[in-house]
Amino acid sequence: GRDDDPALAAALTFAAALADEGLEVSGDVVRRRAPQDAGEVASVWSATVADLGEHTLLTSDNDVAETLARLVALAAGGAGDFSGGSAAVLATLAGEGLDVSNVRMADASGLSELNDVPPLVLAQLVALTASPDRPDLLAIATGMPVAGLEGTLEARFTGPGDPGAGAVRAKTGTLLTVVALAGTVLDADGRLLAFAVLADRVPAGSLAPARAAVDAWVSDLAACGCS
Repeated sequence: GRDDDPALAAALTFAAALADEGLEVSGDVVRRRAPQDAGEVASVWSATVADLGEHTLLTSDNDVAETLARLVALAAGGAGDFSGGSAAVLATLAGEGLDVSNVRMADASGLSELNDVPPLVLAQLVALTASPDRPDLLAIATGMPVAGLEGTLEARFTGPGDPGAGAVRAKTGTLLTVVALAGTVLDADGRLLAFAVLADRVPAGSLAPARAAVDAWVSDLAACGCS
């Protein structure tokens, strides 16, 4: 669940747990700065940004995706909201040499129908994360689910002898009329290829066949022996 004040919510939960154990809790639970000599009762550390990114890519967690963008915005001195997060992400991509002049971002989860991202930008970003010259971005490339094995691709590329199974790592994208897939594929020659496929204006009720067509195209890439 979500709460406007997570720290206070945690304190209230702790107080309730104490009461459930038969301990008397007096006074109201309020937000207050602990004194310098206060003893530590418990502590928790967040997962690393790399771990959060891998989780987001593997499970397509829209909430964490949006949160990560806002962390980027705050780190850059911007506002931690939809517009601030989107602006910070675009600025970061531009700083990596990507042409984002035709990219429109209204949010970082990709749920807004106002978003518009050219497939080439996605493919170039995927290629950048998989570059041996950028080990700092490796968690993004390896965080995408493996086709037929895990996450949002666990049930895809699972046909008998599908060349994409185990050879494709990709991030899925699905809206009411949109199907997308972007990632890497190891082809029959052992080359690692970056790709991005987007289908928009998919007729109502046709997402499944559109997704199957996208998967078939990527499987053809995996089976390709271009040398």
